[in-house]
Amino acid sequence: MNHSPKISVIIPVFNTEKYLREAIGSICNQTFQDLQIIVVDDGSTDSSPEILKQYAKEDSRIEIITQPNQGQGAARNRGLEIARGEYVYFMDSDDILEPDCLKDCVELCSSNGLDYVTFDASAFDCNGPITNGFDYNRSSIISQNHIWDSLELLELSLKKNCFLACAVLLLTRKNILTDNNICFPEGIIHEDNIFVFRIMLCAGKCQYIARPYFKRRVRSGSTMTSNFSMRNINGYIRISEIAKTLEQSQPRWTDLIELYLHKNLNAVVWLAHSLNAADKFTTLKLFVKFRLLKYTSLRNWCVFFAKKKKSTSILN
Repeated sequence: MNHSPKISVIIPVFNTEKYLREAIGSICNQTFQDLQIIVVDDGSTDSSPEILKQYAKEDSRIEIITQPNQGQGAARNRGLEIARGEYVYFMDSDDILEPDCLKDCVELCSSNGLDYVTFDASAFDCNGPITNGFDYNRSSIISQNHIWDSLELLELSLKKNCFLACAVLLLTRKNILTDNNICFPEGIIHEDNIFVFRIMLCAGKCQYIARPYFKRRVRSGSTMTSNFSMRNINGYIRISEIAKTLEQSQPRWTDLIELYLHKNLNAVVWLAHSLNAADKFTTLKLFVKFRLLKYTSLRNWCVFFAKKKKSTSILN
């Protein structure tokens, strides 16, 4: 317990017994072995706790924390509290990480003095790879042979619509999080969005690897495949409020924060057209209340009120 590992991997778990062995196994079997593996059981009611105990018996690097169900953001924050690694990586309990991912990322960070490395993902389900609706490939936009200033990469990503706000796609130097008090907002979904945005605002040098190391499992019942609802709206309003407070504290970030809010909130309004009439009017009232209308276009609001079509929550 006194050992300071190179990387702390944090894995929140909630009722993923069907996929947990594959996810945990993909971390335990990384070619880079100097890991602290923190698994936070967020009140699972299936056989996940028993599976975790078995893995902990077989691998001394695994530390299990158990807490009542509080959501993914709270579980990740709890893991971050005890992380001892120089770098931090957040893994999901139903997905898969390629075995050489952490080795490649930490070597690049160490050799180039980076604050983080980001990489791509691919999606799959029980029938094989999926491409429609899940595009995580940024290789045609971002150069992987370039050491980026993080603000430069953030601006490019927002302008080119390739900002992937997924914590699972970054290996980050831990002191970037601790020195800037960066953690996940709790009690909402889409907590990744503002978390990744804040890292990119605060970090210095970074690099991109054009490989889909992360394999995202598309399954029914997950946030990614659930129909858009007021839960999504409330999550995005919360992270928009956080972004606006950042603008007040750091005026030099104003242009990037304004761009971030425009991109995020226009996408939200576009996707939310499947809400029922009552929820649509509630959404409009919330945008007025929190002064968010100025970040959205009239065209998207026209679609929002005129069109009704089933949509899914595939925003990050």
